[in-house]
Amino acid sequence: METNAKIYDIEILRKNGLVTGNELNDNYYKVYNTYKELLERYLIKKLNLQEYDDELGKSELQFTPVDLDSKDYYQKSSTLKYFYIRNDICVEKIPNDIILQILRGEATEDIIESTYKSVIDNNMRTDATLINCYGDDIPEHWHDSRDLIIGFRYDEFYDDGLSDEDWLEKNNKQCEMINRILGEIKEKGTKELGINVQALWLDTETKEMVL
Repeated sequence: METNAKIYDIEILRKNGLVTGNELNDNYYKVYNTYKELLERYLIKKLNLQEYDDELGKSELQFTPVDLDSKDYYQKSSTLKYFYIRNDICVEKIPNDIILQILRGEATEDIIESTYKSVIDNNMRTDATLINCYGDDIPEHWHDSRDLIIGFRYDEFYDDGLSDEDWLEKNNKQCEMINRILGEIKEKGTKELGINVQALWLDTETKEMVL
């Protein structure tokens, strides 16, 4: 089991024109952000994430979204209120012809299906398995780098003026609903996509830990 991985391979990126000197350049960030945007669109459709997002937003249980300043790095780029892609985008694994499509502004969702299972895996070695920690260092947050990680967050402790007893009753009902939805995303996603899908409730600010 590999426990230490580079964040990126600068030489591979240099060959694709995504590095200037020893620094990632604007082309790198265009490729990264565009690919992630297209991947999100693809997964929203495949995993019904918009429907789940709307269900939570319209619920009488009042799931308050996390405010922008409290969102973690990965959630800030999501178009959804509660769900987001927690994987990094491993730009080194995007084929050169697709990189060129992205830089020319010609890329569509069609590029995703044949590439994303490799691109979300930040393990650059072929002779070892990499396990990542997606959030706080607890067992539920450790997963194989090949897994698709869907993060979920809401403001669980938003002050809505309820008594402690009423808040606890409401929170228990919220937890039941959340666990149902996350279970459905994991089960249906794994079956639909042919890849292990993890739907994680990341109730504190997420920090990447690759050990």
